[in-house]
Amino acid sequence: MAEPRYISLLPDLQGPPFWIVLNGASLQLLRQALAINREDLAHLLQIGETTLKKLEEGSKKHPSAALTARIEKLLQIKALSTDHSGACLIEFTPRSLQLLRRGHSMTRAELARRSGLSPEYIKRLERGERQQPSLDLLACLGECLGVQFFLLQKGY
Repeated sequence: MAEPRYISLLPDLQGPPFWIVLNGASLQLLRQALAINREDLAHLLQIGETTLKKLEEGSKKHPSAALTARIEKLLQIKALSTDHSGACLIEFTPRSLQLLRRGHSMTRAELARRSGLSPEYIKRLERGERQQPSLDLLACLGECLGVQFFLLQKGY
């Protein structure tokens, strides 16, 4: 099989790939955040739509190493591990915050209102201009966006 050509699904988001615990819930959330339907993503990943559906539903537990590599490259993420708890665990980075906010069709003002922060603070977080937020703030933002954020290192 020929090496697939990859397109960037995130042309306007800057920064390195962020880490994610790859499971059905996180794969589905990313697909929805990118506003791409299951059929198109399956085509881009060179798998059947049924296989993708089973992965998202959790009935297919482990994507192959080759499929995981294609998912990482296409979605510009790094799979930390596979986890079947159903939780969406995503590394907090400016890029992941912006992607998830957009995926929920939220403006900065809406996320600010829901989280009790200012739109300017959200903007600075998304640009990486603010210090790493506190764990309480990460929990609050995660709750607003339907994920659990984690930190891999001091500073981001």
